[in-house]
Amino acid sequence: MSPFDRMHIFVRVAELASFTQAAEALGIPKASASTAVQQLETQLGTRLLHRTTRRVQLTQDGQAYYERCKDLLADVDELQSMFQHPDGAGLKGRVRIDMSTGMARNVVVPRLPELLARHPGLEVELSSTERRVDVVREGFDCVLRTGAVVDSSLVARPLGLARLVNCASPAYLRA
Repeated sequence: MSPFDRMHIFVRVAELASFTQAAEALGIPKASASTAVQQLETQLGTRLLHRTTRRVQLTQDGQAYYERCKDLLADVDELQSMFQHPDGAGLKGRVRIDMSTGMARNVVVPRLPELLARHPGLEVELSSTERRVDVVREGFDCVLRTGAVVDSSLVARPLGLARLVNCASPAYLRA
């Protein structure tokens, strides 16, 4: 059993004030919950819980440890789920993107409602400029541009080919 597992068990015991209820909630034997907390106490060199036949109560050290464990376990859960996208959950978070005005108007903006409907947790901040932006200094996550990569320190991936066609009216060509 990992130290994080023992901390998780301790937190449930502290919240429910019962080894039996915590074990049931976690789907483990009561003896495993008790052993996990005893191992934590041995490892830390302090008593975390006052135990009686009827009640479980945090000690002063147990209260301090409980508060820190809750924060630490929440951070660990957040870190582990940060890059996981379970089926149906979709993408989430904020992404800052810059692209040319033509690309935004003709390609991206018409499809944006569909993307946001499929991924309601996604927040898109779209910027359209014709100038070359400083990706790092201006805080962009992604920049879409046509042509050759100017800054070799950036990571670039080709997304496709765009054919360019020059068009002119017959009157313009005669002139």
